[in-house]
Amino acid sequence: AQLEQLANVYGSMGPQEAATLLEQLDTGIAIELLAKMPEKRIAQVLSSMSKEKALQMTKLLSAMIR
Repeated sequence: AQLEQLANVYGSMGPQEAATLLEQLDTGIAIELLAKMPEKRIAQVLSSMSKEKALQMTKLLSAMIR
């Protein structure tokens, strides 16, 4: 439930701000937060991250879907 609330908080931030903060979090927590966001918001946040971090997050998110 707390993770859900935190995902809502990050989802309501601007994409650049959310990306900056998510890049600094533990990768596992960042992925869980991203996974709870709407697809459109995920795309906005990933596009605001560094290319390397966005690629890493995309790979981890796709592994969760399988």
